[in-house]
Amino acid sequence: MNRKRRIYALAVIGLLIIAALILLPDASTPEEKIEQAISSRDDSFVKLIHVETNEPYTYAFYRNQKQSAGLALLHVKNDDEIHVFGSIPTHQSSNGFSYGTGESQQLDQYVMYGLITNPQISRVDVSGEKAALVPGELDTLWYYISSQPFTSAEITAENQSGQVIFQKQLYK
Repeated sequence: MNRKRRIYALAVIGLLIIAALILLPDASTPEEKIEQAISSRDDSFVKLIHVETNEPYTYAFYRNQKQSAGLALLHVKNDDEIHVFGSIPTHQSSNGFSYGTGESQQLDQYVMYGLITNPQISRVDVSGEKAALVPGELDTLWYYISSQPFTSAEITAENQSGQVIFQKQLYK
């Protein structure tokens, strides 16, 4: 009878361990979940540069194997929904400044972003609105999230004294 109790106790412990593993919440961080989602869609993914959450979306800027910046848009309420907009090569820059757009009319999301390799550039404006700057090890990510499509946009990059280093008028 003692042997039956041991077998029963081991079976109960085993079931409790299995139940705990199934019921425990996912221990990965939000950044790890984002990295997994992007790498499942873009095999050139290397690492996250910056994550910006603007309900109901998360904008994930990342570095890829081509040493360019990519943009992925994740729907916060649906972990499976991810849109990879592509990437901007740093070698296609002018005066140490690269830019590109990530637009989804389906999701009504519009982002302009790029990389700055020129250390003199300290401010970026898109049609008079200040863009966000995220300094990194090798360069600085800049981005601007718009509520409207970019039918016309002017990008201006300036140094600390306000001198224009890069300026471009874009029309779509």
